Amino acid sequence: MSWSHYCELLSISDENKRNFYENEAINSNWSVREMKRQINTSLYERLLLSKGDFNKEQVLALAINGVEISDPADIIKDPYVFEFLGIPEDKPVMESDLEKALVEQIEKFLLQSTHIIFQRRNNSLPRWKR
Repeated sequence: MSWSHYCELLSISDENKRNFYENEAINSNWSVREMKRQINTSLYERLLLSKGDFNKEQVLALAINGVEISDPADIIKDPYVFEFLGIPEDKPVMESDLEKALVEQIEKFLLQSTHIIFQRRNNSLPRWKR
């Protein structure tokens, strides 16, 4: 982890929460930006609230021990986070639905960007004559 990771972790007062984010950042190879996003979206708290007392014990064990690798596939996991698409996390997604949602977001972004560019171009400041 980089110094920036540790600077972000120092802002967390709860030791279990800090340990959780530290272990997850190391095991999941989070960038500083990804770790900030996870902290700001309250990943730790959401996991604690998700499935009651049993899940709370699992999250606290994860905060203390980190991820225990039991399958070789666990090492090479590289999850994608598409929460900006509004697709529910609890159900499987067809590749075509994912592609459609991504293309719609890209179109939306490009339309907003071109609108801003043309608006700035049309409303430019008048040039003063000397």
